[in-house]
Amino acid sequence: MYGDFLIAKSAIQHDLKTRKDLAACLQIRPTIFEFSESLTFDLKALTFLFEQGQTDLLDQLLLVQVKYHDLRNLLRLNNDAAWERDKYIVDGPGFNVKDDAILISKGDEGVVLGLIPDVLQIQLQNYHDFLVSRAVKDESAYTAAGASLQQLMTSKFCKKDVMQFRAHGAKSGLAASS
Repeated sequence: MYGDFLIAKSAIQHDLKTRKDLAACLQIRPTIFEFSESLTFDLKALTFLFEQGQTDLLDQLLLVQVKYHDLRNLLRLNNDAAWERDKYIVDGPGFNVKDDAILISKGDEGVVLGLIPDVLQIQLQNYHDFLVSRAVKDESAYTAAGASLQQLMTSKFCKKDVMQFRAHGAKSGLAASS
């Protein structure tokens, strides 16, 4: 879950950096990366947390799971809206496509915004705000839960027998946490 989060965060940060001069509804592009719908904690396997008196840690893990699936759903909604937005842009006059990306200059922003229905702009603005908030605020929930679980496991087992907490699937360069 943490690895997926970092990949999504990296993509969001990249779009915000490279498209910072554009209206928020134009900044975040659709992504081809998808979160796993079936990635959840096995609650039966976590019953040992009750036995260890670690209900706070269970709460942390369940919060991370909720945040993960909330972000998964939000990215899906944003993707659908962004693909729809881009269709309006491509079908309109004066767009520029380079390397399969729609390029919009600051001077063309008004024309481009005129091609996109107001309700879609509002949806994309809201998704933008939620995604930026998640990318900024949610990482600490993942790292705190992972660190707490690793600490508990190393206190119960030999340190070499406990998997290190890390962002599986997110390699440095693909998704660098900043």
